Amino acid sequence: MELLFVRHAQPAWVEDGISRLDPQLTPVGLRQAEHFGPRAAMFGPVDELWVSPTRRTRQTAEPIARALGMEPVIYDWLEEIRLPPEWDGVPAEKMGPAFRAAKLRPPAEWWDGLGTGEPFTDFHARVTAGLDEELGVRGVTVQHDEHDTRVFDMPDDHRRIIVVGHGGTNSVAIAHLLGLPPVPWSWERFVLMHASVSRLRSTSLLGGRIFGMRQMSDVSHLPEALVTR
Repeated sequence: MELLFVRHAQPAWVEDGISRLDPQLTPVGLRQAEHFGPRAAMFGPVDELWVSPTRRTRQTAEPIARALGMEPVIYDWLEEIRLPPEWDGVPAEKMGPAFRAAKLRPPAEWWDGLGTGEPFTDFHARVTAGLDEELGVRGVTVQHDEHDTRVFDMPDDHRRIIVVGHGGTNSVAIAHLLGLPPVPWSWERFVLMHASVSRLRSTSLLGGRIFGMRQMSDVSHLPEALVTR
C-alpha cells in the first residue's frame, strides 16, 4: 500500500486586511495546484482520492481529480485543527500577537489548543481514529504488541491513495503510521511546504508490514518561484 499526503496549496489567510478561517487559495496557490495535477498522474495508478472538506483542500484537489479522472471523497476527519470561530473576520493585525504568544506556552498548555478552538488532544484523536477506521475498512489493522511498533496486517494489493490535507492533519497521520509519539505541534515536527507531497509505502517486516517514508515534503514539481511555506 502507498499513501501520498498532499498539503494544500497557498491559502489566502488574509483578505482585505481581514483574517479568514476557511480561506480560498491565493493566485499563487491556484498555480501551485495546477502544477500538481500532472504530477499526480506520474505516480502510477491511483485507487482513491481523499480530501479534507475545507475550501483550500478542495481547490487543491480539483486539478488532481481532473488529471486522474477521479471523484474526490470528502472526509470531515481530515479537517485541520479548528481555531476559535470568533477569529474569523477579525482584523489581521490582531492575529499575529496571538500566534506569537501561543508559541511561548509551556508544553502542557499546548495540548489545550488555542482559546476556544479545538484541543490538540481532540484533534489528534479525530485524525487518528478516522485514519484507522478507513484503513481498517481496507483490511489494514495493527498487530498489537507490548512495544507498539506499528506493524500492520494488510492485503498486499498495491493500493495507492492520495490524501489532500493540511500541515497539521498530514503530520499527525504520518507520525501515527510511523509509530512516533504525538506532540501538540506536529506541523513543526514535519514541515510541509504548500502543494508538497510526502509518500509512505508499506514493506514486509517483523511478520507483517510497516510504513516507511519514501519522500518528505517534495516540491520538485513546482518552479522555484512557486515554492512557499
